[in-house]
Amino acid sequence: MSRRKAPKVVYAGGYEGTTDFPDHRHAHAWELIYLGEGSIRERIGKEVREMEPGTFILLPPSTVHGDSPNGRYFLYHVLVASEHPLGWPRFGNDLEGEPIRAVLDLLVREWYSNGIQREAVIRHCASMLDVLMKRCAVQAEESQVARNVVATVCGHFRRDFRSSLKVETISRGLNISRSTLFSYFRIVLDRTPQSVLDSIRLEHAVYLLKHSELPIEQVALGSGFCSSSHLGRKLRRAFQMTARQIRESCVEQVP
Repeated sequence: MSRRKAPKVVYAGGYEGTTDFPDHRHAHAWELIYLGEGSIRERIGKEVREMEPGTFILLPPSTVHGDSPNGRYFLYHVLVASEHPLGWPRFGNDLEGEPIRAVLDLLVREWYSNGIQREAVIRHCASMLDVLMKRCAVQAEESQVARNVVATVCGHFRRDFRSSLKVETISRGLNISRSTLFSYFRIVLDRTPQSVLDSIRLEHAVYLLKHSELPIEQVALGSGFCSSSHLGRKLRRAFQMTARQIRESCVEQVP
């Protein structure tokens, strides 16, 4: 089986300015736009995308687009041709350490040079760019999986917070490991599953304390805590207040 060829770079350049770049299109090439400095609104037909440094947009052939800046900006724009689907994400962020920016910088400088082995360097940059963009696609897919899992688990938490919920049981039900579930929560919310569940339970407990005359023990059990002392520890950690103080205060929301 023959190895699939990397996309061919047919143009590489940089653009710096403060004014709008007019709408245009490239009939036979994909265009990768990578913002290096400043901020712009990329017009893609009737759609508008906000771009910050380190973000990129991939535009299919014949896509009408233009740039509207917020002050001075600098971007890389590279046109590539491919015999096969690229497999690159349409929108995204550079990888950790900004390797895509480094490759684009070398590619643009080499494009305008007359250096020895210029064509070989450009081909090498195209191959590296292909690898890095496909890595972005994998990470974007993993991120979407993480968001879906976290949304599912948070929905489970909100439905069944009064029950005794165990993270291990939930992760097994999703056919993932406990550590993977924790990793997904860190990626999406930068929190642990237990802290999210505690917040949901505390939100309900605070509501009952403020809007009912239920004994504190019943508030605790009705909010998913195993005892009033358990609720008390969570309240002191979140508010530095007791349940009775919460009841008499103006507190309404969990921090």
